[in-house]
Amino acid sequence: MTDLKNIIAQNIKARRDATGLKQEAFAAEVGATQKSLSHYEKARCLPTIDRLISIARYTGVTVDWLLQEH
Repeated sequence: MTDLKNIIAQNIKARRDATGLKQEAFAAEVGATQKSLSHYEKARCLPTIDRLISIARYTGVTVDWLLQEH
């Protein structure tokens, strides 16, 4: 089983890829910096719950979806 940090990282990257946006543009849309988004996608750190909510809302999924292995 993959750990939660890696699951979240993979899901954030998948949702960003689905939007077609580069990290900088996506980060701006969800209220993050490009550097922070890069860290989330590389599983170097976890986003706050507020950031997860922003990402989920922007990409049309639930926070629960971001936390589950697919």
